[in-house]
Amino acid sequence: MTINQLKYVLALYKYKNFTTAAEKSLVSQPSLSMQVQKLEKKLNTKIFDRSKKPIETTEIGEKLIKQFQIIVSESLKVKDLINYQKNKIIGNLNIGISSTLESTILPVFTKDLLEKFPDINIKYKTNKSKFLYNSLNNNELDFVIGITPLNNSSLAVRPLYYEPLLMVIPENFKKDESTKIDLSKIDSKDILIPEKENEFRNIVDDVLPSSIYNEKFKNNNLETLINLSINGNGIAFIPFLNFLNLSEKHKDKVYKFKSPEPAREISVVFKNNNLKKHIIDAKKMTAKHRQMANEISQRKYDNNFEKVHGMFYDLTDNVASPSQFYVTDSVNHFLSGALYFETKPNYDSTLPAISYIQKDMVHLIESLKWK
Repeated sequence: MTINQLKYVLALYKYKNFTTAAEKSLVSQPSLSMQVQKLEKKLNTKIFDRSKKPIETTEIGEKLIKQFQIIVSESLKVKDLINYQKNKIIGNLNIGISSTLESTILPVFTKDLLEKFPDINIKYKTNKSKFLYNSLNNNELDFVIGITPLNNSSLAVRPLYYEPLLMVIPENFKKDESTKIDLSKIDSKDILIPEKENEFRNIVDDVLPSSIYNEKFKNNNLETLINLSINGNGIAFIPFLNFLNLSEKHKDKVYKFKSPEPAREISVVFKNNNLKKHIIDAKKMTAKHRQMANEISQRKYDNNFEKVHGMFYDLTDNVASPSQFYVTDSVNHFLSGALYFETKPNYDSTLPAISYIQKDMVHLIESLKWK
């Protein structure tokens, strides 16, 4: 399953016609049709009823479309973040991903990200979210895709989506013929649950507070518990993306909850004092004036003793900001500055003033000490 396949499905859902959907997606009609068929085969589910004119979505297709919209939207947010990180000084991107998301989120994005950003070296680290957040605080990761909310003022959270939770109920645990599950009527002693301190366990504890669970099978692997449930050993919560990965013969053992449906929040988490963002913003300032400049010279500055590192930019010709700089200690501190003319400058007439101010800017950098 790829992001492009999901985009083609959404285009077909929107335009109700293969030819129009292909034109809007900038691909050939046979190519779009083939990719939609591949996705249906992968999921072992018919998303569209092609016998109808215009084509219509099937009942399960309607449910999948809603989740595909969320996934595509999420991928765009992650791409934006990748694109932002792509401009950083070093070429590696270290992403942390919660172990409970590894089998669902990671396969969806990895291929697409590498196609879009072939020059970035992407390294994934999987673990419990709380350990990944520690790595993030220690500058070992650039950002984390994890379970939120969290109580940590040093980290910023950007929610991506809310993933619905469903429930696996094998036939020998089915109490009635209801098609939707009432949370209040669940016997918690039938629920297969990860051990305490597991982040998915925390989500279930929030949904069913003060409950006693089936502790007969102690395992912290969510997929193992789901498989135990499918094979008749109890009932289990299952996130929607895990449900999509089930074979068709097992999907009829999965049920939705009555409203309000439980869900888990998936977010991108990054450090509040994101120095890389400041550096990129400083570079954007220079790029903004690049078109008007005849020449841009840049000088790298390194003072290892005071831990002051940065760049000084000198733009020649009639530009509004002919001198710019940024410096950082690469950990906690950042300072940028620019000489800026509010009116259209004449480079020749302003050159003496520019040279004078540049000397002050250089002196500021050379004498800088972090507190």
